[in-house]
Amino acid sequence: LDALGIGYTAASKRNPRVIYCAISGFGADGPFAGRPGLDQIIQGVSGLMSVTGFEGGDPVRAGIPIADLLTGLFGAYGVLAALQARERTGRGQEVNTSLLEAMVGTMGFQAVRYLNGGGVPPPAGNHHPINAPYGVFKAKDGYLTLGATGEKRWPLFCRLLGQEDWLEDPRFRTNGDRYENRLALAELIEARLQERTIDEWERQFNEAGIPAGPVYTLDSALDHPQVRHRGMVVERPHPELGSVSLLGLPVKLSETPGDVYRIPPSLGEHTDEIMRSIGYSESRIAELRGRGVV
Repeated sequence: LDALGIGYTAASKRNPRVIYCAISGFGADGPFAGRPGLDQIIQGVSGLMSVTGFEGGDPVRAGIPIADLLTGLFGAYGVLAALQARERTGRGQEVNTSLLEAMVGTMGFQAVRYLNGGGVPPPAGNHHPINAPYGVFKAKDGYLTLGATGEKRWPLFCRLLGQEDWLEDPRFRTNGDRYENRLALAELIEARLQERTIDEWERQFNEAGIPAGPVYTLDSALDHPQVRHRGMVVERPHPELGSVSLLGLPVKLSETPGDVYRIPPSLGEHTDEIMRSIGYSESRIAELRGRGVV
């Protein structure tokens, strides 16, 4: 963009208060700055795919474009921080992030554990890489996620399952012991869980203060009563389709609530409107349309 004359340097000369967000694949400078980046490429380079999947299996990508989404969020909160700074200094600034920086920055405890001598973390499948029992387990009619972590939940969990003997088992005495023996523990847990349905276990676990929930397919997730209650699915009129369903806003503001008030536009729907706003006359727009430019 600098080469085109519309980078931050040029923009800030015209308006020193401008806040300019620039996002790239690998970063604004450095040996890989000019390399193109896509979401899945960065999932691989950042290390995310190496800790996703099952131990001994192939690396696995996340099921959504997580690098794209998180980079947008990091860019947005950078802009908000720059707005706060401008209130104090009167000057804008450049906000710079990249897919690579966003993903490395969210590797969290996996990265910090390695950096401080914990070794290169392998994928842990559907079980947490540090705590146990915390993962996905098979019940009578499907899969259930649960987290009976910590020294308070573990005894409650054992008693709820009627397995007080696990409290005396040397393999499971501490979280470290349970983690080291997590596969053996998972087999014992699943043997008990398959005696009842997901609904039965989910209710009992949550009533006891042990987080648990079913593994939903997307249709069930979007139809969940809590998801609907919180406005995460909204219906909006469409000029051609009658009505379309869209995702709602995940952040709610008490004084200035947002809303989804526009539907995704059709291809070229706002071209004339945008051209008028930047000074094109109706005759000039018609000419450009006639020539196939727009």
